[in-house]
Amino acid sequence: MITRQEVALKYYNGKCFVCEKKFGKYFQFHHLYYLESEKKFSDFEKPEQYWEYVSKKILDDPQRFLLLCRICHSRIDRKRGGLSRMKKDKVVRLFLATMRTEK
Repeated sequence: MITRQEVALKYYNGKCFVCEKKFGKYFQFHHLYYLESEKKFSDFEKPEQYWEYVSKKILDDPQRFLLLCRICHSRIDRKRGGLSRMKKDKVVRLFLATMRTEK
């Protein structure tokens, strides 16, 4: 099975789309949109089971996902603020990621 790091490097340049931090432990693959029958993280008991499922989706259509660090991912999901502390170019990339995400 392909690792998260391999996918991050192959399809996403190994960096968070928003802040451009290099790939690390807490990085996440953000769905820009979900397909109707697609499962979510909460549908699985273990993170490894979810990765086995979602990695196939990413490999099939990598442009449907973004690689994000945990902080930027939580900002897109409206769980954290702090935009005033971010550099302008990072706010722009955060905005682009949010606008590309279907709710």
